[in-house]
Amino acid sequence: MKRLLIFRADNEREDTLQALAPLTQWGIQPVFIPLTQVVFSAPLPEAMLRCPTACATSRNGIRMLHQSGFSPEKKLFVVGDASADLARKLGFHTITISPNGQASGLVSLLKKQHHTLPQPLLYVRGQEIKQDITSQLRDVHIYVKEYIGYAIHPIPAQKACLNQTLSAPFWGICVLSQSMARTLTRFMDEKRSLSSFSSSPDSLSDVLEGVPFFSLSTDITHTLRTQENLHIIDVLRPNLSTLVDTIVHYVSRK
Repeated sequence: MKRLLIFRADNEREDTLQALAPLTQWGIQPVFIPLTQVVFSAPLPEAMLRCPTACATSRNGIRMLHQSGFSPEKKLFVVGDASADLARKLGFHTITISPNGQASGLVSLLKKQHHTLPQPLLYVRGQEIKQDITSQLRDVHIYVKEYIGYAIHPIPAQKACLNQTLSAPFWGICVLSQSMARTLTRFMDEKRSLSSFSSSPDSLSDVLEGVPFFSLSTDITHTLRTQENLHIIDVLRPNLSTLVDTIVHYVSRK
């Protein structure tokens, strides 16, 4: 069996492995590697739960809404198909997905609807963000109530885990979140920096040469592109079923 490394936060293990199970029929064994752990904040205050509309740019944001008791009858805006699938699973009914599967598309959509959008808009996000959605929405006079619902922390001995993982044989790598992409590229930068002070060859580059990196979004791809010579395969839609189709198509062409 070909070992396919799946880098994702620890709380995504069950859903991820269940979705990728069909790959075993193609001789591919998904191996889940949790390099980070999610720590949720205190439940949302009652005043925020009264907001008529909510926006979440990650699955963890949706989990925070659900755990806090935000009404599933209210309108919810999400970024991608995977987030929408989780929202439906948790009982939300009125879900709108970003047209391009990214936060930028969600911002554009909300701006277009700002005259009819029920407000205030509750925005639940993580501690670390790539773009300031709140300011962009407030620029068009959308009343936003922002809540930092969770933080993502590295697991203990994260570098040792990565070293051990990449030293064992594997066939491919799946990068399913932006935080995972940043973690991997930082690790690669450090390894290459250390190798520049040594006369030995860059063993990490040798290990990764020709290895397919399956990227779940364009944001992830942009982060991975900061590394030279990575063989990156983009998934057309940011969901796990399309990821499976992409991997199967890639394998069948080989």
